[in-house]
Amino acid sequence: MGPNDAELIQVYTRGLGKTIADVTFDSSTDFEVVVETEAGTALFGLGGAFTVDIVVRDLTANDNIPYTPGPIKDTLGKPTWPAEGNSFVFRVRSADLATRKGHLCEVHAYLLVGISNFDSSFGRSRTFLIQP
Repeated sequence: MGPNDAELIQVYTRGLGKTIADVTFDSSTDFEVVVETEAGTALFGLGGAFTVDIVVRDLTANDNIPYTPGPIKDTLGKPTWPAEGNSFVFRVRSADLATRKGHLCEVHAYLLVGISNFDSSFGRSRTFLIQP
């Protein structure tokens, strides 16, 4: 990556508080979505504005699943993005999974850096299953 670039590296799902990616989740427990990003040295040093957000899509029901904390908007170098490489963690709550047993889902994520003419990138997680 160049010094003036930013990139969404990967998106994956994992169990709550776990470190390894997973693709099956029990509907009675929360799980996490991790969005890994990187900013080049020059861009990071300038402290540019950024937005990271996701859409958790239930492919079976053809709708979206709520998550927290919602879009993350801040400035590079702040506590939300303290180093050139960073991970953002979103939480999907079990209360929003109870009616989704046996459903296939996936996450779409995006990164925007800048105020206009954004340096943008996006990614998609592996398809995952809410266990019946």
